[in-house]
Amino acid sequence: MNFKTIIFLVSIYTISFYSSGQTKDWNFYDFDSIVSVEMPFDVYEVDTIINYNKVYQIFSNDSIQKFIIQRSFISKTYSNIETLKPPNDKNSLKVFYREIAWTINDLIDYELDRYFPIEKDNLMGYRFIFKNEDIDIQEIQLFLVNKNLYSFNYFSLNGLKENERDLFFNSILFNKDISLEQYPKKPILSLKNIIILLLIVLLISFMTKSKNKLKT
Repeated sequence: MNFKTIIFLVSIYTISFYSSGQTKDWNFYDFDSIVSVEMPFDVYEVDTIINYNKVYQIFSNDSIQKFIIQRSFISKTYSNIETLKPPNDKNSLKVFYREIAWTINDLIDYELDRYFPIEKDNLMGYRFIFKNEDIDIQEIQLFLVNKNLYSFNYFSLNGLKENERDLFFNSILFNKDISLEQYPKKPILSLKNIIILLLIVLLISFMTKSKNKLKT
C-alpha cells in the first residue's frame, strides 16, 4: 500500500461508531506486558500485520466518544523496508514525535492546535491536541518504548471532556518491573511507514465489522 493510497483512505474517512447504548463502566485492562490502562464501555481488539509489521490495538466507544490504544512495532525487520536513524537522546526523540504529529496533521481534517512533551513513569512522550474549528476534538499521546510506538487516542465528536480525558490518560501505567528502553539501537521504520501503521489501523478500528471483544 503506497502513500497516495493512504491519503485517499484518509480523505474518505468518516467517523462512524458501532453502538450508542453501552453502559459506561470503566474497567482496567492489561494491554500487553508493558502497558495497562482503564477504559469505558465494551472493549474490542484488532490484531494485524501491515507492511510486514505487527500492529495491535484495543478500542471502545459510544455514539460520541472513542478511546484507542495502539502498539506498532517499528524496528527494522525486512531489508527492503525504508528505515531511518533511531532517536538517541531526548532532543531527537522530541523531533521524532513532532514529525509524526505534523505528518498526520497534513493528512486529516483536524488542525494540530498545540503539543508539548510529557513524562510518565520516567518515560518521555508527547501530547498532541487537535481541534475542529474552535473545539478540542482529539488528543493523542505517543510513547516510543522497546521498539514499539504506543499511541493513546481520545476522540470526542462534541469536544473533549476533561473528566473523561483525565480518567483515561491518568490511568496509563508502564510496567516498571521490566527494562523499558526509549532509544533503539537498530534502525527504525521510515516516517512514511510509521504513519501508514498509525492511520490504517485507525481506519480499521472505525470501519471493521469483525470485532473481538476483550474480557475484563
